Amino acid sequence: MRLRITFFSTALLLLAASAFGQTRGFLKIAVIDGDGAFNDIKNKIGHPPAVEVRDESNDVVAGAEVVFTMPALGPGGAFANGQRSMKATTDARGIAAAESFRPNATEGRFAIAVAANYMGKQGTAVVGQSNTLATASHSNKKLWIILGVVGGGAAGAILATHSGSSSGGAPAATSISVGPVIVGGPR
Repeated sequence: MRLRITFFSTALLLLAASAFGQTRGFLKIAVIDGDGAFNDIKNKIGHPPAVEVRDESNDVVAGAEVVFTMPALGPGGAFANGQRSMKATTDARGIAAAESFRPNATEGRFAIAVAANYMGKQGTAVVGQSNTLATASHSNKKLWIILGVVGGGAAGAILATHSGSSSGGAPAATSISVGPVIVGGPR
């Protein structure tokens, strides 16, 4: 008899929940832009995050409210509205993007929290980014300098092996060593 009461009570709870408009299911959020991005602090250039929202049946969800939230302290930034958080709505493709994003002056890694809501269904995700003082143009400048040094050494070696002395002296050197060349990220 006790089992029947439990089953009956559970059935009533489920019926009451559906009567009050609670929707069963969940939302899946896939980050499609901005994850792993490096934001340029010097030039105040950030990478706004964008996500795609799907339901439990893997169908895109148009009209879902998506909230992007920056951390309160440390590395992060602000959105176009000047705030740490902003709301966006998914389009017909299920995509929501934050408006322009500007990094703050604090260097380091941070996470942008993403929360989506549609007809009682919810989902969350995280977009990981980093603020850095190193810029792409600075890294490219280093690479060009290294390539110039190596190229100059190679040109010198070619000239040395192909130019002979008119006095019939000893042949020119045929090898040159420039040591190890290491190319890496900003330090």
